[in-house]
Amino acid sequence: MKNFIFQTASRAFVAMLLSAGAVTTAFAQQPPTTEQTDENIAYATGMEAVFYGFAPVMMQLGLNSQTDADKPYDNGQAPTNQMGHARRLYGPNDKFVVTANNDTLYSFAGLDLSKEPVVLTVPDTNGRYYIMQLLDAYSRSIEDIGIGTLGAKGGTFAIVGPDWKGTLPAEMVLIKSPTPQVYVIGRTGVDGEQDLPAARALQDQYRLTLLSNYEKPFKKLELGHKAASAKMGFPEGLNFFGVLDSAIRLNPLAEDAPITDQFKRIGVGLDKPFDAATLSEPTKRGLNRALHDGMAAVKRVAMDSGSRVNGWNMEFKGGEYGTDYLLRSAIAYKQLGLNKALRALYPNRYTDSDGKPLNGQSSYTIRFDGNVPVKAFWSLTMYDANDLFMVENPIKRYSIGDRTSGLKTGADGSLTLYIQAKSPGPDKESNWLPAPDGDFFLQMRLYEPAEQILNGSYKLPQVMRVDRP
Repeated sequence: MKNFIFQTASRAFVAMLLSAGAVTTAFAQQPPTTEQTDENIAYATGMEAVFYGFAPVMMQLGLNSQTDADKPYDNGQAPTNQMGHARRLYGPNDKFVVTANNDTLYSFAGLDLSKEPVVLTVPDTNGRYYIMQLLDAYSRSIEDIGIGTLGAKGGTFAIVGPDWKGTLPAEMVLIKSPTPQVYVIGRTGVDGEQDLPAARALQDQYRLTLLSNYEKPFKKLELGHKAASAKMGFPEGLNFFGVLDSAIRLNPLAEDAPITDQFKRIGVGLDKPFDAATLSEPTKRGLNRALHDGMAAVKRVAMDSGSRVNGWNMEFKGGEYGTDYLLRSAIAYKQLGLNKALRALYPNRYTDSDGKPLNGQSSYTIRFDGNVPVKAFWSLTMYDANDLFMVENPIKRYSIGDRTSGLKTGADGSLTLYIQAKSPGPDKESNWLPAPDGDFFLQMRLYEPAEQILNGSYKLPQVMRVDRP
């Protein structure tokens, strides 16, 4: 009797659903064709590959372009396991990497640790700000060697690959990388154009050498000259997946295998390199859709990727992403090579205090009530919102901060910055950061932020539009 009642009730329930039109679309429609299913599988897998892979793809592009050199150059390029030094502050014509800074001289090196360790030696900087940031092939921070961790005394560091075993001289500090490839991004503080010779002299004392060559005499680098910075570009079409395949092949992570093994369905991570020509047409269609939609998602997350505090995206997770691969990709999109927050925090924003896009057709102010709590220094840099490169302007000022010469403060110690396309007037130009005519992106740099910034008790001021209709 109970079974009869249950069956009768079940039939009645199904009849009710049918009469109410509650049958799902999946049952009501014809099942997808094999080609449609293959395209959908490629699309879903491709989206995951974009979310996971954008950061390692950008790292590969950066490493490849940075090491595309026959010797070290003064634009920062150098062969693998050698260091190049940029001899000038970056500006609007430098389009190697997005949101580069205008505060420090860069030094770059792409390391290959597959055969032996590489040794980095930093001299006593006599109090000058510096940091040698070590990133693995997935844009994760390995270690920060700098004035905030070691003081100004420097030291000698052996950077070793994941499988290396051996002994080191007593004076060396061992730093182990989870990937054979490592990107070294060095930054040396500069206090204006007049300070460039002294900063360059310090760059000349940084030493990078193979462990097997460590005992050989150190010779000052003779840099070749290149007027422009390296060009990174972006892979065309399905070549994105080819670069991802190369990154995974060169830098396998056992802990990520449950994710990366899925990419074999789209030809990434197989026994042979990725070849788009071998893919079926439905798979190609799915991957092209995934690239389009995946990149749109990465860009969208990049616009609001941090902890929003007073309108600023506070990127507290820089360099340390765990399994949040979409966040890692979003950061790589707008701030490739982001430091750990403890060493340098990069608050950024696309919008004003009302949530409206920052645009050069309007004028804005930022008012600091007193000193920004940093142990080193701070700056604010202007970028075009579309390409995230610096913006040309008539006074050649691309950033402004506590080291900017001639800044005017109020009688109460406050500092007001003027953010606009046209001059705010002769009496205010000392505090003017020129903007482009269109949409723009602002990024603060807080070098060695104090505890009240890291714990959130200090909040950066809002960006206020002052020409409201």
